[in-house]
Amino acid sequence: MRASVTLALFGLLILSVAATVFSLWPVQVVQLESDGQVVHRFSLPDGSEFHLDYQHSVVRSPVREVFVLAGSDSFLLVRTEHSAFGAGLPTENFGEFRQDGDRYIIGGINRLLPEIPLRVSVGSEQTLTVPDRSTTVLLDFVEAGSLVIITARKAMRWRLFF
Repeated sequence: MRASVTLALFGLLILSVAATVFSLWPVQVVQLESDGQVVHRFSLPDGSEFHLDYQHSVVRSPVREVFVLAGSDSFLLVRTEHSAFGAGLPTENFGEFRQDGDRYIIGGINRLLPEIPLRVSVGSEQTLTVPDRSTTVLLDFVEAGSLVIITARKAMRWRLFF
């Protein structure tokens, strides 16, 4: 009886230590900051891409900007995808332009960004989508007109819950 109690307590101690180490282990996160406060964060595995989706203000069609993490503190804009082509849409001569069905894609952009500043607005339907297909609607975290700074950081896993 005494040995089983000791073994159970030892097991709880090991489990507690493992949980503590797990929660303190740093992970790569993407943070949304507004007015100097972190309003939301989510983990993003190294090498994973995420999408910033919104309605274009001129042609009112969906746009997707695709980013990957570049190290632990910056992003790489790899491509943009548009469902319309015309006034107000990119025409610069960079990257590779191609059409894929009803999508116009500019790939090979590879522009390094230490942060992504974004003014959140009503009607533009700005969202972030991560590899597990969870979607973050920016207006769920800040008011219209707010400036959101999207940054990449290393953070302890427990911070994802607070």
